Amino acid sequence: MTTSDPIERFAVTTEQLAGMLASASLSPSANSPLPAPAESAGDTPTDGQLRILAVASSPTGALRIVGPGPDRGIGISTSLLWIDSSGPFVIATHTTNGFDLSLLPSRSVALSWLDRALSLTSLPSPPATDRLELDLPGYAALLSLADAVADVRLREQLERKQQRIAGFSIEHLQYAFDTGLKTNDDRWAVSAVRLVCPVDLSTVTGQLDQGLKRLTIMGLTSGGDGGVGVTQLGAPFVSALSSMPRCTGLATAVTTTSGIDVSHLTIHRSAIALHVGVWKAVGEQPWLVLTQPSAAGFVSLVDGLIKGR
Repeated sequence: MTTSDPIERFAVTTEQLAGMLASASLSPSANSPLPAPAESAGDTPTDGQLRILAVASSPTGALRIVGPGPDRGIGISTSLLWIDSSGPFVIATHTTNGFDLSLLPSRSVALSWLDRALSLTSLPSPPATDRLELDLPGYAALLSLADAVADVRLREQLERKQQRIAGFSIEHLQYAFDTGLKTNDDRWAVSAVRLVCPVDLSTVTGQLDQGLKRLTIMGLTSGGDGGVGVTQLGAPFVSALSSMPRCTGLATAVTTTSGIDVSHLTIHRSAIALHVGVWKAVGEQPWLVLTQPSAAGFVSLVDGLIKGR
């Protein structure tokens, strides 16, 4: 058994799971992704299955992971659930017709599983001190720039020559944004983030100019007759966002004495770096802090969320 293998695991249809919950007299709480119990009892769970259901039905904490599925744009939702932050933990993954449920013995094993699931240490992850505070129009503009860069890069590869472009036109960036909103191909930044982030990117349609002005004020872009250019400060962010093999959304919900404390993160895993968007607000005026931690630094951040600090 490897460090992130489950000690118990079973797959079940939603109907069967509802019957098992009824048989065990378990009613899922607000933090649980499990269905409501059936009106009549179903199969009696085994001792191992009952250990899993006890945690999964009444977790005090939940970390929901949303990411790409086997087909482009088809999302997979997985929840890491716990009653005590030291363990055990349950991984609950929605399948085509039900759930795949696994039990992990401790927080260290759960973090090891998370590392593998998100490809944290399997790719380079140099830390950086720069951090960006972005409102939603600024974030949308940054993603649009990344897609415009990816578009030019692909054209260069197809034509086997380099195109020297000083800047991008507003029309090109608007096209990149609009196309990303309409399509589900998560190899492109706008589409990938739209599928996993906790806010609706389409709410800033028509505000790309405002977002670009924000980026220019921050020193990430420059303007002029040649169009919108990416500065030395903005290049590392744009370069990473234009080459993402994986984009994932995380939402942690931890029960506290005053209710449930929810934190949202958007993870951009590129071939060259790891960028994490920590959402500070997801209401009428959402904004986030975009950082570039090391893989170990990010795992420590999630560890703190699990422990509720």
